[in-house]
Amino acid sequence: MKNIVIIVLSCFLFACGGGSGGSSSNDSVAINSPTTPSTPESTPESPQQFTGTFVDAPVAGLRYATETQSGVTNSQGEFNYLANEKVTFSIGSITFPTIDAASVITPLNLFNTNDINNSLVVNVLRLLQSLDLDGIAGNGIQIPTLVHELTSGITVDVSSDLFEQQIDSLLTLATTLNLTLVSADEAIYHFQQTLEALNGEAMGNCAKTHRNVGWSGNFNTLAHNVSGKATLIDDCTIRISEFYYDGGGPEVYIYPARIIIMAMIVPLL
Repeated sequence: MKNIVIIVLSCFLFACGGGSGGSSSNDSVAINSPTTPSTPESTPESPQQFTGTFVDAPVAGLRYATETQSGVTNSQGEFNYLANEKVTFSIGSITFPTIDAASVITPLNLFNTNDINNSLVVNVLRLLQSLDLDGIAGNGIQIPTLVHELTSGITVDVSSDLFEQQIDSLLTLATTLNLTLVSADEAIYHFQQTLEALNGEAMGNCAKTHRNVGWSGNFNTLAHNVSGKATLIDDCTIRISEFYYDGGGPEVYIYPARIIIMAMIVPLL
């Protein structure tokens, strides 16, 4: 019995100790716990950042804030956002409604309407165009830094019946900028020209007879993380927005195609 116990114990130590080369009976045997191979930590992918544009004409100098991004729109009216974020635009203490961030935002989006004559939309148009640094909205709108400072303590409410008096008070304070109040008709006319250019009507005047005009959908591929959003603008225009590409491939091509799904019914015999 003693011999059997010694043999079993020796086998146990040999199996657990492990090692390269033999050892004499006087050597000590170490019992080690199994080692788990270390795996390199994976670096999480950074969320994709998109660029949007605020447009009456492109509006520069407009403050914006999302859940993760903030700043002032650049000379092209551009701002940054991540997917599925909301954005709030402001001019000093004048804050516009918070909405879903998108590649193109106009005053229509602020109030979820397509009515260019909506009073709230019109007042925002008048506000933006009246605060333009050079007073020529056709070459872009630049909100001066001084205007952000002057709005402190002043109420300008685009939903108020006193809107004209309120904005007049603001313009009076900005005497060094020589700003004037733009009329409703002038503001609407300019914005209409902008919308026509955005929709391609000014260049191509393409019809919008297809039943899917206005539809949009997201696309992505397995290679190089190509992804984006496609929107059918009219019968001959597809706008690509929120486009992302990791830059690792030689070129990127987009091929529109019509997908037809066919079903075959086979009778059971």
